[in-house]
Amino acid sequence: MEESGSQILMRLLQQQLLFTMFSRPELKVNREPERLDTGQRKKSEPTERKEKSAGSRRRSEANARERNRVQHLGDMFDRLKSVLPIELDVKISKLATLKIASAYIRYLGCILDAENICHLVESEHSLMLCICEARSCPKKL
Repeated sequence: MEESGSQILMRLLQQQLLFTMFSRPELKVNREPERLDTGQRKKSEPTERKEKSAGSRRRSEANARERNRVQHLGDMFDRLKSVLPIELDVKISKLATLKIASAYIRYLGCILDAENICHLVESEHSLMLCICEARSCPKKL
């Protein structure tokens, strides 16, 4: 059974996410809950200060990774948008970009299957409808 355009797109996005997570070990999450010993003593103030600064440093690093992730995702959406049949200066949301991409993939698949002209026309209509909807609801700034 062949995959639809949207299934292919979702699989590619999932692969990109997994690739990003596995190629950058600092993104792996420790799912083990921290356990406190019942006999544990209160920590001294210098130790608490060191832990706070280490926590602050980790938070800062996490924020930097998140900024990089968001920037990378934005770059990938720009790259996707550049191959879609829309003007580059039109601001559209990420959701609209994915809808247009999915419709465009279906349309290109119909072009390859030129035997079914009716399906091709329906697919082209669906693509144009997605593009018109994206233009009528521009991205909110």
